[in-house]
Amino acid sequence: YAFPPFAAAKVNYCGYIAREPARQPRAVVRRQLGVGKDEPLVLVTPGGGEDGYRLIANCLEGLRVLPLAKRPRVHIVCGPEMGDAPRAAIVQASASLPNVSLQDFCDDMMSMIGAADVALTMGGYNTVCELLTSGKRAVVVPRTEPGHEQLLRAQRMAAHGLLRMPDVTAALALRREHKLVFELGWREFFHHAWRHDGEAIFDSLHEGPLPDAAYARELPADIREGRTGVPAIDQAVRALYTDGY
Repeated sequence: YAFPPFAAAKVNYCGYIAREPARQPRAVVRRQLGVGKDEPLVLVTPGGGEDGYRLIANCLEGLRVLPLAKRPRVHIVCGPEMGDAPRAAIVQASASLPNVSLQDFCDDMMSMIGAADVALTMGGYNTVCELLTSGKRAVVVPRTEPGHEQLLRAQRMAAHGLLRMPDVTAALALRREHKLVFELGWREFFHHAWRHDGEAIFDSLHEGPLPDAAYARELPADIREGRTGVPAIDQAVRALYTDGY
């Protein structure tokens, strides 16, 4: 932030502060929302919500162009600072989408994020801390005006492989929606492959350029120990050891 020396001398950098664990189990929240056990759930939240109307409206428009059978279950948390007029517009727009539910405010976002499979959010500090603490897959659409704080934060997180961020200066609403389908697709592909192949998913599913015997059976030590020097790889390895995914 280029603090002047007199201010920098009074500041101790502590990094991003992790959030307290979710107060409710994932299964409980999903049951409260009426979401099936294996039904993909997208959480949409602009944080406080003061300028979050466009994020939610674009998401709803993207859902509307999808065939009903391909629409994921979506839950929207508008945020306590969203104005009455934009909130009413969102309520009206979502009324014709049976797979969409919404609420004004949630005081336990860690539980709500934990219940989702993918989160579509803005790039506010609190939201990013919640996403990093939960390890949840996310599409982050930061505010780009009048300030650039959210954009800078999302860019730094994306550079370290911690978040995925669309190029909001060029992206259209439909492309953002396609990103959600992409994220959910990995989950569905794994479930599909495991149901059909069982433990065989640990072997090659398709013939490669070389026979299996030509490949090493163990990962190199620098990958196993998270010391490759590539931030995205090392962070992913540390997270795997810490929380199992």
